[in-house]
Amino acid sequence: MFILIHEISMGVTKGGEKIEDKAFSSVSLKLVKAAPLFRKFLKDIAPKIYIPDVSYEILKAFSNIDVTAEKVADFLKANPYYQYEFLKMIESKGMREELPSMDAAVILLGMQNSRDLIVSMQLLKTTKGLWPEWDKDGKLKLNPPDILKYALKTEEYLNSFKYEYSDMGYVGGLFFDVLALIAVDYAKDKKKVLDYIENIYNHGFQTAKIGLELIKTIPSVSYSKYFFAACLTHDIGKIILALIEPDYFQFCDVAAKKGLPRIIQNFTEQQKYGVSHHLLGATACHYFRLFKPIEKAILYHHHPFLLKSARKGLYQLSSLVCLSTNIASNFKKPEKANDPILKLWKGRELQDFKYDAKNLMPIVMRLAQSAS
Repeated sequence: MFILIHEISMGVTKGGEKIEDKAFSSVSLKLVKAAPLFRKFLKDIAPKIYIPDVSYEILKAFSNIDVTAEKVADFLKANPYYQYEFLKMIESKGMREELPSMDAAVILLGMQNSRDLIVSMQLLKTTKGLWPEWDKDGKLKLNPPDILKYALKTEEYLNSFKYEYSDMGYVGGLFFDVLALIAVDYAKDKKKVLDYIENIYNHGFQTAKIGLELIKTIPSVSYSKYFFAACLTHDIGKIILALIEPDYFQFCDVAAKKGLPRIIQNFTEQQKYGVSHHLLGATACHYFRLFKPIEKAILYHHHPFLLKSARKGLYQLSSLVCLSTNIASNFKKPEKANDPILKLWKGRELQDFKYDAKNLMPIVMRLAQSAS
């Protein structure tokens, strides 16, 4: 045990192997590949959360400051079917008597509207196998805001204070929209799962708001482009586990009533289901494609110290997500400078993470005041 603790603190094993790679290749995690629920996820859910190429390229372009109508048009031209559907949409709105070029069509509809139209079309195809439908008057029977509820809500909030990475926040919200579309057809109790998705989103949203306040006190933040989205989606694996195993709701209720510490709950979850929500979440990030760079930060957000030495940027990101969710899950105004809640927020899993706890009290006080 002492050797393991020492190796964790150093970040590498005696043989030079990265500690997070050793942890991921341990016997218990190797068995995950054989776990029925993990296989069920790979078969039923993973293909549906895979972002198609056109949407992937458009969303990736929007996350960069140099996105142009010409770039969006080029991505549409790469898929003749969606190019045709897009121009048909322009024609149906009577925007021009003659069909414009693709660049002009994107400008006519608007950059964001063009993005939303293509993304919602492709999501319906990947999650439900549905193609765009048109009514007898030639109008598209699709309203993107109905499909992109969480994506647009997140983007609207971030745009309200001109957040630099609002487009990546949009992608984080989109992850929830994808799972909501899957839940409508897949879940046995649709309302229960959709309500759960709303709850996980709200928790992630609160975590992300806290995280934004935390990083204001840090000179340099790694993976800043992904920061809000990482906080928002850190518990996405819980939704997936609830989708593939309805018994998960009862498990969470019992754990909450018994007040099980997180470490015990996570261990029990792994033993009971053969897979943990954070592993499902990290794997989902991989299949979702746009969050591949931060999948390990999601995987280890309960154990960020495993990233400490070999991946310092991801270690900082994972630690900040961990700290933010600790505060969100146990939110209260500290009554004094040595309030026990401060130790709970910066628990043992963060004992090596250098963050001045003196900053926490004014941050939480400010958030509590803005919420009242």
